[in-house]
Amino acid sequence: MPLKTEILIIGGGLAGLTASLHLNKLGFDVTLIEKSTYPQHKVCGEYISNEVLPYFNWLGIDIATFFPPQITDL
Repeated sequence: MPLKTEILIIGGGLAGLTASLHLNKLGFDVTLIEKSTYPQHKVCGEYISNEVLPYFNWLGIDIATFFPPQITDL
């Protein structure tokens, strides 16, 4: 089956999903191909640093809606 797309991303892991969201938000026609079915219950990270919050906001993701626990002290 022929596929017409500007950008083809193979792999729907954390990097592939982030690249797809980013490029789509910039206006590109993106197709993401993943061989596995979702959801996959896999921990990809245990901590989201404050430095990435502006990027999540730019993507339109409001982390607060997920009610993440916050680290306040060690």
